[in-house]
Amino acid sequence: MQKEFTGTIGNLSDQIDTSLRGVAIFLPIFVGIFGALVNYRIFEGSPLFSISSWIAVLTLVTVLSIMMVVIKKASVVVSAFYLIAYHAVLAVELLYIFGINSPIAATWSLLILATVILYGLRWAVASYMTLAVVMYIYTLLIDVGPNEIASILFSLVIQVMISAVFIGIYFAELDERKKLLRSNERGAQQRDAMVTIINGTTQPIFTANARGKIRIYNAAFLNLIDTNSSLTGKSVDEALPLFTLDDKPFSLHEAMAKQGHVERDDVIFKFNDGDQMRLHLSGNKVLSAFSAKHHTDNDGFIFMARDITKEKSLEEERDEFVSVVSHELRTPIAITEGTISNLQYLIENKADPKKLNSSLTDAHEQILLLSRMVNDLGTLSRAERGVGDELESIDVKELAEDLYNKYVGSAKDKGLSLNLDAPGKLGTVITSRLYLEEMLQNFITNSIKYTKKGSVTITIKASKNTVNFAVSDTGIGISKSDLNHIFEKFYRSEDFRTRETSGTGLGLYVTHKLMKKLGTKIDVKSRLNHGSSFSFSLPLEKPKK
Repeated sequence: MQKEFTGTIGNLSDQIDTSLRGVAIFLPIFVGIFGALVNYRIFEGSPLFSISSWIAVLTLVTVLSIMMVVIKKASVVVSAFYLIAYHAVLAVELLYIFGINSPIAATWSLLILATVILYGLRWAVASYMTLAVVMYIYTLLIDVGPNEIASILFSLVIQVMISAVFIGIYFAELDERKKLLRSNERGAQQRDAMVTIINGTTQPIFTANARGKIRIYNAAFLNLIDTNSSLTGKSVDEALPLFTLDDKPFSLHEAMAKQGHVERDDVIFKFNDGDQMRLHLSGNKVLSAFSAKHHTDNDGFIFMARDITKEKSLEEERDEFVSVVSHELRTPIAITEGTISNLQYLIENKADPKKLNSSLTDAHEQILLLSRMVNDLGTLSRAERGVGDELESIDVKELAEDLYNKYVGSAKDKGLSLNLDAPGKLGTVITSRLYLEEMLQNFITNSIKYTKKGSVTITIKASKNTVNFAVSDTGIGISKSDLNHIFEKFYRSEDFRTRETSGTGLGLYVTHKLMKKLGTKIDVKSRLNHGSSFSFSLPLEKPKK
């Protein structure tokens, strides 16, 4: 702060130095015009006025003016020379041109103030003494009476009082400057501390002044809105254009200005590529130490932002999922309950055993459907909770043979041939065994289920950096209209051949969720009545050196 204060005083000294040079330019003109007016008796000047004294003073002032214009470098020596020269010139002017009692004498107070600013209060005594000496010389050069002496003394007192007022104002302003500088230093320290805290946190944070201009922000906020541009000085609403859920513009600055506090989780930020992000915004007003006096830019706001797109999406999806599951469970439960109730009735009335077997078969099928649905829901729950996220090195060839051996019997029971096309060494992949097996099993079981004749083929081939998994069949295929919906939960095609088989509508939905977990993409190719093919790729594990 001391360095800043010293710099402020130095700037003030430079300004005084510049002002002195500026006055010097016009001083010869002023002396020349005033001397001419006194010479022609238009104004009353000093009793010692004469043409020769006027010319001498004018020459002296002109020389001083030229020197001040030529020597522009402000230094302690130069400033001292200017100040002494001004005292001397003004003394000569008061004696021989203007007169001691002239209003021009009041400018001596400005010289005293300049002396105090440049060299301190003690040097003002020298300026006062110089003025007293000039007045004394004036009384010696002319014959003055008691009244004139009193007038001269009164003029001296007036000069002292005027200069004292100037000096008092200067020191009061200087004290105010010191307080302001101390306050600025504290503010700078607090700002530095705030910047350090903001930059050190992973929470997206930014601050703005009362006019809504961004002042401080951290890297997390830049990452949040996906930009590398500087936001300093930019409007909050320009840097963060927001919309409500019904797509109406939302001004964050206006909301803060009206309320002083904002807590919203229903605002949308739109990226340039069309993507949207739902935000939770929390903002509070920050008052500065001088907010009572300076309430324009010293006050401001601090905001915290958080991306809640996934959170809200999961919340809405969970609510919808619970609603749909409860609805889907009603049908098999109702059928099972009715079948068992009917079975009880038949047993009580000693009905034909064939009817009993038929009712038992229907009930068993519904129980199996419920079991598959529960299994699918369990798999989905584990995936959502990350239970199977553990990665392990999996031998692809071994996995392919295990799957083939597991389902070759099921295919044979339906009169289908299950083929395995996995030539050569396939290498290993690092992924979740649970998720990978679940995806392949869903594809294989679906192919067997929806293929009446022909074959199901498991194809696994390795390239340079990836291994491709594919399950294809010669089944009923999928229509183009159904292809857009097969990964939706509880979706089942309206095709009567699909309805002939029992299914939960969750298998491919779960598979789609697992696909995202594995960081891959499912490619589906299908032609109605000709079969379907589901494929995806995973990176091969790099061989150890």
